[in-house]
Amino acid sequence: SNDALRTVDLVTGEVATVAAGFDGPGGLAFGDDGRLYVADTFTHTVAAVDPDTGLVETVAGVSGQAGGDDGPLGTLDTPQGLAAAPGGFVVVDFWGRVARWRDGALDTVPTEGLSGTFSSPAATDDGFAYEDLSWNALRTFDLAGAVGHLAGPVEPYGTRDGEVSVARFGLVYGLSATADGTLYASDSDHGTVREIRDGRVSTLARGLGWPLGSWWDGSVLYVADAGAGAIVAVDVGSGDTRTVVDGLAEPWAVAGLDDGRLAVADAGAHQIVAVAPATGTTSTLAGSGRAGSDDGPAAEASFRTPSSLWVDGDRVFVADVEAGPVRGLPLAAGRV
Repeated sequence: SNDALRTVDLVTGEVATVAAGFDGPGGLAFGDDGRLYVADTFTHTVAAVDPDTGLVETVAGVSGQAGGDDGPLGTLDTPQGLAAAPGGFVVVDFWGRVARWRDGALDTVPTEGLSGTFSSPAATDDGFAYEDLSWNALRTFDLAGAVGHLAGPVEPYGTRDGEVSVARFGLVYGLSATADGTLYASDSDHGTVREIRDGRVSTLARGLGWPLGSWWDGSVLYVADAGAGAIVAVDVGSGDTRTVVDGLAEPWAVAGLDDGRLAVADAGAHQIVAVAPATGTTSTLAGSGRAGSDDGPAAEASFRTPSSLWVDGDRVFVADVEAGPVRGLPLAAGRV
């Protein structure tokens, strides 16, 4: 396995490893201190990575020790979801415990009723929204411990639209939030994109193959449709869809670059590609197409099922779901 944090330089195409030695890295979030926080799932820790030097520091949890203790370091149990919070971050473990890290210590947020999630929370105006994969629902929590049911069932599975209390979802995977608090969720089981706005759920787009990650650019929602091997643009006003590009192997994630292109984690091809939204023109940012963990120039570097992306200026951070690493690609340097 790779078990590394790597960058893709979008200018030179170089792929470089920023840090290694992880075991199942999950959620990623940049803190207000400029460091990248990584939920290192199977070591039961959260690490802070200096993206410039690659220096890694375990800031929460004890490697190899699952638990739920507060205090300096504290203990975590299979942490997966991660989101930035003032002064640090919040982390959600597999069993639904929410903990906040700040001032060098871990404190449990006194929530009740949260169940496990494999996805990172999305920050909202007054807290966080997250995908409860145990019950195929969208839920909320805040740092005071208040838990809300945003949309979907507490138990049942389905496709029903309507008030959030009666709406039903299948497998919710991708989640994007807009500035006005609207949420867009990829219902992967049913090939739909759902909109959650003003207390109601509606089906915005249908007919997708296996929609996964999404990215909101301020006017258009871009969705990685792994089943169709395509990136789809969704007009959130009309629900009309447009295929931006097809012929990809199995895209799992999409994010916007500063130059207007889209970065796509094509998990099936083991590559990171760039797509021009207006023309559908594609170019390989990094990855030889061979499954592996090699660093180096973009064309020679290798990934193993890249599954999620985080863009920070001219750097792209990539997580490999099967190999375990999070890797960095500084666009100016062109190395992984």
